[in-house]
Amino acid sequence: AGARVSRSGLYGHGIARTEALDVLRLTITRRRLEQIERALQRRSGSVCVLVENWDCVEHCTQLVEVCDAFGIQHVHCIESYSGFVYAPRFGNNQYAPERFVCIHRHESIQHALQIIPRASKFIAIPRLSSLQPISSSSTTTNATQSKNDNHYNIADGGGGGGGCVDDNHDDGRVNSEEEEDYGCEHGEQDGAVDVYDSGWVERLEELKEEPSVCILIGNPDRGLSPMLSSYATLRVCVPTMGVSSRLNQVQMLGIVLLSCLHAGVLRPDLVQREPDLVARLYAIWILRSSVTAPRILERHGW
Repeated sequence: AGARVSRSGLYGHGIARTEALDVLRLTITRRRLEQIERALQRRSGSVCVLVENWDCVEHCTQLVEVCDAFGIQHVHCIESYSGFVYAPRFGNNQYAPERFVCIHRHESIQHALQIIPRASKFIAIPRLSSLQPISSSSTTTNATQSKNDNHYNIADGGGGGGGCVDDNHDDGRVNSEEEEDYGCEHGEQDGAVDVYDSGWVERLEELKEEPSVCILIGNPDRGLSPMLSSYATLRVCVPTMGVSSRLNQVQMLGIVLLSCLHAGVLRPDLVQREPDLVARLYAIWILRSSVTAPRILERHGW
């Protein structure tokens, strides 16, 4: 018991010791305590994820799970016309992923950009992976090489955003009654062309020293709105090697996060960047892992 009250790699260094935490740390097993501290030390504050008008419960749930698995602490959701709704995989289980990820909800793109660090670089993920191989010899109608050898035009609807130029979509807002089939009237579903970088993995090295990186993911059916798409520093192009199967946005997000991890873009720096948040998360995670902690807090008036 004394060892658990004393300092650890995180407690007493990154997180200040308090009388309440000294007691709460005794209410959970040593193994669980080590899991909590290890997870917080691996959490990233330099990379966040921003999704625009997601309303598919299954995809929202999978996205939260992927973010938690890669240590992404902040998920921002623009809800100008569709709310971000997820279904806990384990009911009220205290270990459910959504209990460990901070989900920020925004009513517009402008509101989201006020919260996300101004110096952020943005990585855009398309709606679907490309059916065409990424090679300089690609000359098909659906993927043609642009003037820059590192970019390809994807005109098969797999690009995220950029096709619709209607001003109503620039701020992430649409008229749900008149524009239910987004893109029909404004061109996205009629062969809109978006340029994505085939050499994006190598270019991740350029973002290694950036203080903040935000990964943009548009609506699964409509893609990114033109306004949000214009912020993209790097556009991901993920080829599909199969006959017809294509990767969805959550699957591509996993690929992007793994690539960011290998490139040194995804860094475990939440403790250094947001010490106050880490201290709060530390207490909350211990409380959620303990059966007796609420009674102890009430007894001592903490």
